[in-house]
Amino acid sequence: MKETSWVKDILQPSIQKIVSAMGDESLQVLTRKKLPYAGCVTRYEKNNKPSELEMQSYETDILITETFSNLSWCPRVLIETKLETITTHDAISFGQKACTHKNIHPYLRYGVLLGAFEGPVPGHLVVHGGHFDFMMVWQKSSPNTQETEQIINIIRSEIEASRQTEDLIRTRRTKDKKHVYSLQRRLEIKN
Repeated sequence: MKETSWVKDILQPSIQKIVSAMGDESLQVLTRKKLPYAGCVTRYEKNNKPSELEMQSYETDILITETFSNLSWCPRVLIETKLETITTHDAISFGQKACTHKNIHPYLRYGVLLGAFEGPVPGHLVVHGGHFDFMMVWQKSSPNTQETEQIINIIRSEIEASRQTEDLIRTRRTKDKKHVYSLQRRLEIKN
């Protein structure tokens, strides 16, 4: 099976089912959506607002978005995917994409899912995965019961982490800002 077919025909419907079961109709699972990672301002107005902005975008494998009542949307969780194998070059490329996407969207949660992969999360993915919020391996192209439970928990917690982070960012310069005295990114390892 080709990786693009796996993402479109198996992975996206599986993740959409998980997201739909959460009961939040504002969430959507997209494939091949382009998401900006950098912008170039070529002109400014007199008040220093950019008047010309050119955005560069990467195509995403799986992108979970949240749509608001005014039909604006924001990216919540991005999942890079590989089927059967992942090279060190893939890991470095994914890590760089995660870094650049998070420069534009600091609340975005970013992960890697390896499907039909024999073995645990590879060491080179961990070494080059400093910008990933999660990494996961499915033994086959579709998740077993345990893998389904894990991906459900990961997606739920990553969406919530994205929302909380965005809220901190959006309110940081308002009188209603939240005063945070401790923030920790957890590391959870499942065998």
